[in-house]
Amino acid sequence: MPGSATPSTVGLVVGSNLSLAGGQLDNTNSGDAWVGGSVSSSANFNFEQHLNYVTSFNPANIETGYTPAQISSSLMPINFSSAATTLTQLSDTLGTLAVNGTVTTSGSNLTFTATGCTVCVFDLPAADMPGGAISNSAISINAPTGATVIVNVPGTADSISNSSITYTGGATASDTIFNFDAAKSLTTSGATVNGSILAPFATFTGTNGSVDGELIAGSVTNESAELESAYIFSGNLGSVATPEPSTWILMAGALFVCALLRTKRTTSAAN
Repeated sequence: MPGSATPSTVGLVVGSNLSLAGGQLDNTNSGDAWVGGSVSSSANFNFEQHLNYVTSFNPANIETGYTPAQISSSLMPINFSSAATTLTQLSDTLGTLAVNGTVTTSGSNLTFTATGCTVCVFDLPAADMPGGAISNSAISINAPTGATVIVNVPGTADSISNSSITYTGGATASDTIFNFDAAKSLTTSGATVNGSILAPFATFTGTNGSVDGELIAGSVTNESAELESAYIFSGNLGSVATPEPSTWILMAGALFVCALLRTKRTTSAAN
């Protein structure tokens, strides 16, 4: 891994400026932080891992477990321009895959079922997301052990509120991508999203709840949901994306990675 701090894992990567509003990047479950611009915070934030930044670091309201290191942009672990192209193409590709799983509803609850597939693809019907919203839903995913699960979600302005995602088959949250290929905005509120989110054009806002997996979005703002590390993506995309995106491979082992393809990140990240 590049950089003067020589981390074994990447915990947070920001392409431009990082403006925080409290929280911490802990030293138990995360890797180091890499910021392609400036770092500042309006409330107490604790970097317990190495912090590497390109432009400037304002120590006001920020505690650090290690001395922050100013680095050259060439040492950033992700080339954001290249990542933007690769991950946008991946999202487009996933959105065109043939569906081989079914979605059934019971009230607001959703059950995804697939058998006999190594890459299990679901399209969430727009009718199950009135106004682009998943609300007060229990989402259950039943797919084979070892299968990679792709859930394509429609809409340009999407939200998930007061909902949870569980796995009843052999596939796990670590095998699963929720692909918001058309979304311009994505909001979670009081939701537990177990799995990775790919939304390369969307501005993501999380309020309470958590995203336990990888989060890739166009930008992230006003973030107060917890971003956790138990379900980092480990599925196999080789059969649908050749070569498999190196950016996603890099992210394995990270606490979370927000690929900010267009603008800066304003967040409150806590564990």
